[in-house]
Order: sequence, then structure tokens, then C-alpha cells
Amino acid sequence: PSWRFAWRTLSARPARSALLATAIALATALVCAVSSGLQTAQSNLEQRLQRLLGAVDARLVPQAGAPFDAALAAELRTWPGVAAVQARLSGSLTLARADEARDEQGRLRRATAQARGLDASTDPRFEGLPMREGRRPAAPGEIALDPMTAKALDVRVGTTVRVVRLCNPIDLTVTGVMDRP
Repeated sequence: PSWRFAWRTLSARPARSALLATAIALATALVCAVSSGLQTAQSNLEQRLQRLLGAVDARLVPQAGAPFDAALAAELRTWPGVAAVQARLSGSLTLARADEARDEQGRLRRATAQARGLDASTDPRFEGLPMREGRRPAAPGEIALDPMTAKALDVRVGTTVRVVRLCNPIDLTVTGVMDRP
């Protein structure tokens, strides 16, 4: 029978058989480790995204360069099965100290940061990052910064920063520093 032939082949060269069994075991362990690592990475990414963006089922974005009609958010709130809607705006902002404070080299303290604008909301589904100090912005003219931007500008809660733009600058009061993901 064939099992005798297999047994003789395996027992004739025990070192080779042990190496083959070890190679199979290592390959199996590697597949399990990679699979587990990928699952962990995916879970970690999903948790970070939920922490950063909130729990969302859909995200609507305008076509490149097209304006986004704010009335769309109001219309979406009326759809059956929609629990909540929040409009957000994202882009980069160049911020400077409104008091024109300068760094050690005499340069105006400025920082360009990725910004996310959203409607002030007390709905916990839209809470993003936890605050390190201070509170979330709750009114027009308020801003919360990430720790790196706050450090670059050397600002604290209550400091006024200015959005540097081509037209009239906008002054905002720092209400808090939020943790980064």
C-alpha cells in the first residue's frame, strides 16, 4: 500500500522529514501572524477614523471646485432613517498670532494647519477628538487647535489668532487644544 511507501520515505531521512514539518509549521504560523496583524491594523484604522470623523454611514463631497449647497444638509435631515446630519468643511488655513508676536529669530509666528470646520453641535455622535485643555468651539469666532499648531504659534486658551487670507483677515479666539489621533 501507499502508506508503507510514504512511511519508508519519511523514516529513511528523518532530518529531511523534520525540516519539512518545521517549514510547514513556520509557513502556517506566518500566515496566521500576517492575517492577525492585518485584522488588528484594520480595526485600529476603523477606530481612529471613527474617533476622528465620528460614526458615519455616508459622506457626501462636492465635485472638484463646485460649491456645496448648505440646504442639502437640511434636506438630508428630513429623509426617513437618517438619524443625524452634520456639514463639515476641510482645507488648510494659515494662522498667525493676532498680537503679531514673533519668534526668537524675529519672524512673525505663523503656522499652516489642516482645518476642519463644522457646525457647533452638542450631539455626541459628532464629537471628534478629545480635548487636552479648554473646550470645543461653540460659537462663531472660536477655534480649537491641535497641540502642534498651538506650540508653533505659542498660544494658550484665550489667545486670539488670525486667519491670514488674501482679503480681510479673520480673528478667532482659541477655546481649546485637542488631542491628535
